[in-house]
Amino acid sequence: MPGAERFSVPVAGPARGDYQDGVRTVRIALLADVHGNTVALDAALEAVALRDVDAAVFLGDLAAGGPDPAGAVERIAAMDAVSVRGNTDDDLVRPPAWWADPAAAGMSAGAQRLGAICSWGAGQLTVEHTRYLDTLPTTAKVPLGRAGRLLAFHGSPTGLRDVLTPTTPEQEVSAALGDASHEFLVGGHSPTYASSPPVAGDHQPGQRRGPFSSYGSSGDVSVDTHAAFALLEVLGDEWSVEFRQIAVDTELMRHQATQSEMPHADWWLALRGLEPGPPHE
Repeated sequence: MPGAERFSVPVAGPARGDYQDGVRTVRIALLADVHGNTVALDAALEAVALRDVDAAVFLGDLAAGGPDPAGAVERIAAMDAVSVRGNTDDDLVRPPAWWADPAAAGMSAGAQRLGAICSWGAGQLTVEHTRYLDTLPTTAKVPLGRAGRLLAFHGSPTGLRDVLTPTTPEQEVSAALGDASHEFLVGGHSPTYASSPPVAGDHQPGQRRGPFSSYGSSGDVSVDTHAAFALLEVLGDEWSVEFRQIAVDTELMRHQATQSEMPHADWWLALRGLEPGPPHE
């Protein structure tokens, strides 16, 4: 993927963390639901690069739903990072039938616009891009020393489209977690908060409504114009999660959306509280 190497972030390299009583602090950057917004992604990656992390973990939904799906795939594929597949990554490889005619499928006006954006996004990807998305695993484990293992997923360890929230019945959560209930769990896709077992969130470059927000069935979820990620620090068997928000160049975001030829760019910008840019040049 030509040009992607300039977006690499130095992660998963030699041990660089701080030491306390001979035990090294491990730092893991967690990012999710990029959705083709590379202006926000670049801002998040620049901030991550300053935090001396040992690994970056992407929690799915990398490309669909934004003005630069190919650029998002290229940036992430070029990194020495852990990535898992999201439901929209799967959709880009195997487009759902409703994308062809969302109105006939009974989708709301917002979902119809989002479907058109995603369908357009699939057309922006090369065979190499889709091959990368198709080879992403649905879960990935990262060792954390005495603290155990981090289990990364998108919706849940057992389903890309599962939605886990603080109000999800315990029985449904247990079924979705499967045999992973004692891992350190990190996921994307839906609003999920720190719990026991711990689930870390609020690390989407540009999404809103707490940790793992997504457009949902309506397609009309408002989003912020900041970038975001979470920093997991593990020392021995103790851990902490720090949530970070980074300012994004909104003028650049407006320009990218307007110049991309993405359908419904004005609607996409309005969700972020931004006025449309000048017409496509």
